[in-house]
Amino acid sequence: MLSFEVKEKIFSFWVLQVIGWLSYWLLVCLTLLSLLPADASISELFRSKLMRAFLGFLLTGVMRLIYKRFVSPQSVGAAAAVSIIASIIFGIIWEYSMSIFYWSITPDREFSVYYAALPQNALNYSIILLGWSVLYFGIKFWREWQIERENALQSATLAQQAQLEMLRYQINPHFLFNALNSIRAMVNEDQN
Repeated sequence: MLSFEVKEKIFSFWVLQVIGWLSYWLLVCLTLLSLLPADASISELFRSKLMRAFLGFLLTGVMRLIYKRFVSPQSVGAAAAVSIIASIIFGIIWEYSMSIFYWSITPDREFSVYYAALPQNALNYSIILLGWSVLYFGIKFWREWQIERENALQSATLAQQAQLEMLRYQINPHFLFNALNSIRAMVNEDQN
């Protein structure tokens, strides 16, 4: 069974993932809306860019699984290397998938038109995925830093409590000794 903390991490990842890719879709649509020719369909733009965002959503979900499996939390260098390689590979996959999608909705166009734009678009998608990877690892490392910080604070608090207990135990015998000495001194004074 998953702990509450693990469930919270998974939930927050998917919430951020959905919000992020919906924001990406909206931003791309709003940006391209001003460049849309008068005879073009707005619904076609929204649909094609929704497919683009959905593919980004799916690919980054797979990238996350790869990152969780092959990147240790302490290795920033490995995270950077794996991020760059994964971003390039998945950027190419994203571009090929989008080319096939565009070709499927406009079959009268030659596929070579999409193939010619492949390197530039794959680079663009790779940069987007690299940005996503930076955010992913940034959030992940920040969370781990927060946990370590909380653990250090708890350790310091426990150490202070232990030190205070030790001082209290040292004071108790002194108090008892002084009380007994005072009583003995009082008994000695009353005999005279």
